This record gives sequence, structure tokens and C-alpha cells, in this order.
Amino acid sequence: MKKLIVLSTMVLTFFFLARIGKAQTKLSFKATGGYGNMSAGDLNTVINSLDSIIAIYFATENGVTKEGTLKEIDWGLDFEGEFIMNLTNNLGIGLGAGYIQRRKDSRTSIKNGASGTVNYDVEPKITAFPIKLSAYYFYPIVPQLHIFINGGVGYYFGKSSWSLKTDYVEENYWTKSVFEVKGNGIGFHGGIGFEYNVAKNIAFFAEGSGRYAKLKDWEGDMTVRDSEGDTSGKISGTFWYFESEIYGKDYPYVVLTEDKPTDPYFRNLRKFECDLSGLSFKAGIRVKF
Repeated sequence: MKKLIVLSTMVLTFFFLARIGKAQTKLSFKATGGYGNMSAGDLNTVINSLDSIIAIYFATENGVTKEGTLKEIDWGLDFEGEFIMNLTNNLGIGLGAGYIQRRKDSRTSIKNGASGTVNYDVEPKITAFPIKLSAYYFYPIVPQLHIFINGGVGYYFGKSSWSLKTDYVEENYWTKSVFEVKGNGIGFHGGIGFEYNVAKNIAFFAEGSGRYAKLKDWEGDMTVRDSEGDTSGKISGTFWYFESEIYGKDYPYVVLTEDKPTDPYFRNLRKFECDLSGLSFKAGIRVKF
């Protein structure tokens, strides 16, 4: 219901403002592609924590070496399509949808001359589909060249998959835990750029933009399986973040459970938060009707 209310409000606002400026309204379509970074929030925190735990756990054994590092999610592709209604020569409103994806597969290996090699493979992925309502201000420098600023609000449909595979190489045996969760929420955005009119109805543009969106209340499924075909079955529930002590220090973890965990060793327990905030650099084309 909350999602429906937010989206309906955005659409109605778009057409209401367009109605106000109906006499001067000009419609255009803006297609954008670009590259940007992302904070990722708790997901990157837990990836760093896991890498540290693996290093500390095996550091007590002689003759053990660690190769490779589990890496954070950072840069990736952004795409967006948007309809813009110019209410005046300088002011416009836009309603659009986008696609954001970030992924960073990585491996760290523990090698022991006595017992062999253990590989830890992490495959985190985040995708988001924002529906965005924006306000535009265009300022002409020369007839063919304009600079513009924009800003607004969006509703983000987020999805994340996260897996950890532990492979005991010499034993030819592995186990794999897979999380698939979804979360939605409101975010804000803004940007600045310029566009150049190459024809009466066509303009090319480039812009830099920022996004603030922290999504909570992630829910989904977890499955665990191994190389022998055994599986623990599927668990559905809420994704939680917590911290627990190892060798005298607290390290972040995540867990998916049907009910809120009550274990006293789970410190700073709260719902998992994925931070989609970041900067991006984009370019594209605007077609005016």
C-alpha cells in the first residue's frame, strides 16, 4: 500500500504541474547512460568483516598464508529514461525510471602446506529500479548551449543477492550459502549538467549527479547447499545486521530469520540497511516533440 501511495502521488504531481503550464508545455524524452559508485552500506561492511575474520582465524596457525582480498561493491552502470515537460523556457518537470546495478565477485584463499587450500568466494550483487520525479531549471549560455540543474525524489525498488562459497580444494568438497532479498524505500537526487542542441529537436547532454537512498526492511530467502547435493532447505524471513565478538573484538555479521533474533551475543542488532547513495557521471540524448 505504501508503495502504491508514493507512486500515485508522484504521477499525479507530474500531471498536475503539467496542467498548470499547459499553454507552454513542450514534451521531450531523455535517455541516459553512465557510470557511478555506491556506498552499499551494511553489505560492504560485512564483506570487509568476513575478510578480516578469515585472516584472524587462520593467523594462529603456523605455515598458513592468505592470498587475495574480498572486495567491496563500488562502481557500476546506471541507465535511465525520463519524460520532461517544459512549463516555461527555463522550468520543467520530469518523470522517469532507471536501472542501477553493482556487482563485485572476489576470492580469498587460505593455503596450508599440511592441510591444503580453502577458497572463499563472495558474489555480492545489488540492483535497483527507481521511479523518479524531478524539477529542472535550464539556463541558456548561447542559443545552442544550455546548462541545467535538477533535483527531486524517487522511490527505489531494491534487490540484492549475496553468496559465500567455501571450497575445500583437496577434499573436492564445497558448501554455498545464498541470500536473495528485496527492500524498497524513498531516496533523493540532484545533478548539474549541460546540453547542446545539434538539431531543432535533438540535444546531446552530459551531467554529474548525486543520490541519497538508504533502504531498510529487507526480506527474502536463504538456501545452503553443498557439492554432494545436500541442502538445508529454504528459509524465508527478515535480513538482520548484528555484531558478535571474536578474539576480543566485535565483528559485523548478517543473518536471515523468520523472527527477530534474541541471542544475547548479538550486539547492536537491527534490520539490514543497504545504502544506494553515490555519485554518477552520465551522458545521453534528449528528443523534443
